[in-house]
Amino acid sequence: MVSAHDGWAVGSHFMAHFDGTRWALVDTPVTRHTDSADIDLKSVKMISPDEGWAVGNSELRWSRSSNIISQKGVILHYSKGAWSIVKTVPLILRGLAMVSTNEGWAVGSLWTSKNAPKDAAGVQPIASISLASAAEGWGISEDGIYRYHEGAWSTWYVRGPNEMM
Repeated sequence: MVSAHDGWAVGSHFMAHFDGTRWALVDTPVTRHTDSADIDLKSVKMISPDEGWAVGNSELRWSRSSNIISQKGVILHYSKGAWSIVKTVPLILRGLAMVSTNEGWAVGSLWTSKNAPKDAAGVQPIASISLASAAEGWGISEDGIYRYHEGAWSTWYVRGPNEMM
C-alpha cells in the first residue's frame, strides 16, 4: 500500500490497483495470458503513487500441453501511469524489496522444488527479503534466516536436520 487510498496487489495472471474506493484489474505487458504462456506475478513494491516495481515468472508451454519448456523471471517497472518490462532473467523470482526508486533486490532461485540443491555454502537461495535501508535487511530460505548488513550477508539462523521451520 502506498497509502490508505492507493494500493497494489499481484497474483497468478493478474495485477490489481485500489484507488481508495474499489479494486480494479490492471493491464500490464505480462498479465495477458495466452495458451502458450502462464504468468505468475509474485511481488509488487510501490515507491510512490507514480513509481513502482514488480517481479514474477513466465512459463512457456508446449502448445496445448501442460509441460513447461522454459521458465524465466520478469522484472517490471511502473512509471508515469504505465507498466513496462525492464528485464527478463533465467531465474525463478520469488520476492522483491525496494529502498528507493533505483535501488532494491529481487530474490529467487534456479529451482522450484523444496528439494532444490544447496549452494556452496550449504544453504538454499533466499525466497523472501525485507530491507530497512540500502545497508540493512533480512532474507529467508527453506533452511534459514540471513542478515544483510553493510554490504555482506551473514547467517543468523540455520535449521537443524530434524527441525521444521
